[in-house]
Amino acid sequence: MDQQKALDDLAFIRKMMADSQTIIRSRSIDFIVWGILITAGLLGSYFLILNRVYHSTGVWMWLTLVSAGWIFAFTRGGFKSSPAPLTLAGRMMKGTWLAVGISATIFGFIAPWADAISGAYISPSIATVIAIAFYLSGILYQKRWISFLAFYWWAGAVYMFFFPSLETLLVNAFLIVTGQIIPGIFLYREAAGAQANG
Repeated sequence: MDQQKALDDLAFIRKMMADSQTIIRSRSIDFIVWGILITAGLLGSYFLILNRVYHSTGVWMWLTLVSAGWIFAFTRGGFKSSPAPLTLAGRMMKGTWLAVGISATIFGFIAPWADAISGAYISPSIATVIAIAFYLSGILYQKRWISFLAFYWWAGAVYMFFFPSLETLLVNAFLIVTGQIIPGIFLYREAAGAQANG
């Protein structure tokens, strides 16, 4: 009985490893697209605030960008319906990033609207929850360097909490480019290469 359980566990681990490349490829598309959209929003906010026109256009800009991200996620990205049933790893990954996406949306829209958080602390709050998703993703992908990205995000969040300013938008944009878009491109190319060779 113990031997059969060990064989079943081994088969499960092998299946999870085989599926990881597919999961990485679908999820890395979301990293890239969401990263580009949010970076555009952060840079747009920075220049709108500098020019004192944020209040008239900023909210609409963010609603457009975030809506575009969610539409992409559910039609072409990692949340779209799949003809094949999701593995446990796939369901865990999907659930982790969906939970983080919902949390980030609440921090970005609901918390400021409820006057529960000032604009200066939106970026570090979102960075904190994004770090959790990267940490868990590294475990599921079996790639330690992805888990280490979580500490990069947490460090950025701590910095932004201690030094809130208009430049926080630029710091967050830098975090996204270096800690999400570039890793997303790397993961996509790596998974595509592994799929082509295997």
